[in-house]
Amino acid sequence: MEATMSESQAKGVGFAGMILWIVPAGLILTAMGVYPTWKLGGGDGVRAMLAAKAVVLTVMVASAAIVARISRRGPTSTAFAFVLCGLVVGAVCLACTAGLWSATDLPDEFVGVWVALLFMVMMIAESLKLARWLLRNPPHRNQKP
Repeated sequence: MEATMSESQAKGVGFAGMILWIVPAGLILTAMGVYPTWKLGGGDGVRAMLAAKAVVLTVMVASAAIVARISRRGPTSTAFAFVLCGLVVGAVCLACTAGLWSATDLPDEFVGVWVALLFMVMMIAESLKLARWLLRNPPHRNQKP
């Protein structure tokens, strides 16, 4: 007997819903970090923070779009896509960080610290959003990935 998907599973987790968790988390962290970054690194430190924010936000929005699209297939596929995208997002963030280090004269330590902080906070926000959706839409035993 095939398991049928509920209406909310058929809709998926929703791209807008994921963005409404990821973007505010990044904005709050950035707002909290502007003053300490300015005190420690001046204008270059803040520019490095904003460059890191642009990189991580772009990669996380792309990841959210992929996970939201795959979520229409059901909870099992969504969880797998999130894990896989998380690995890819981490690798892409590292590559972009290396690119920022070599292509700009921004302070390396500020770029590295902010990429790491923003990545962690935004991944936690995305995880919380997906966990809420998965709790409401548990996988069925007969669901095919």
